[in-house]
Amino acid sequence: MSEGKAGVSVKVVLIGNSGVGKSSFMNRYVNHRFTNMYRATIGTDFLSKTVNLDGATVTLQLWDTAGTERFQSLGTPLYRGAHCCMLVFDVTSKASFSALELWRKEFLFQAEPQDPADFPFIVIGNKSDLGDREVSCRTAKQWCEEIGADFFEGSAKEDVGVEKPFLKAAQSGLQQCRPPVLISGEKKRSDDNTRRLESSTMIIQTWLLMMQICLEQKRKEKMMSSVIEDKCFICFHTDFSSHLI
Repeated sequence: MSEGKAGVSVKVVLIGNSGVGKSSFMNRYVNHRFTNMYRATIGTDFLSKTVNLDGATVTLQLWDTAGTERFQSLGTPLYRGAHCCMLVFDVTSKASFSALELWRKEFLFQAEPQDPADFPFIVIGNKSDLGDREVSCRTAKQWCEEIGADFFEGSAKEDVGVEKPFLKAAQSGLQQCRPPVLISGEKKRSDDNTRRLESSTMIIQTWLLMMQICLEQKRKEKMMSSVIEDKCFICFHTDFSSHLI
């Protein structure tokens, strides 16, 4: 394997409304697990998985962002530097599908990709195992054709159609990486990018731990105001945001 194709990191961001199954889809792919217990993502979750594509060892860095307005201020530092974006909706919720256009525009605005028209989007229709669907496959495909996105449908619960969209994300992200990372003589730049991503990961994970501690203490004491949780979020967000850019 050539030096230029070793150790490529591809950053993929999953966005969409709360409750569509972003965390479930990501955990099913990486950890091969699924739970019916719903837990709203606090800020963001992070997982990684290594795959081999086109003779390159690709580390997929998967960022699952919260789908609630409260955490939308995290968008800029988390979206920036992404190589691919996965737009996730629930096939049983027309509202979650209709919201994808807003999510896509918000991502492009905050991420500021070098070539927005050529940036890869992958649309995933989750919960295909349920019968009460509100969004047809035809409708979703038509919209994807209009915006130039790839469309996949699957079920995190039943482990159906989960792997393919992530492999496509890796391939599309790898193409985005190639100009700055894979050209011979640019190894130092690749290493710098990797170190920045690793640093960002540690900061995010520390922040998540702090948030979990705050929430656990709130549950135990039963008398904490939600203001304490807000302060934990605001103070730490202010501290780590500058490190991610």
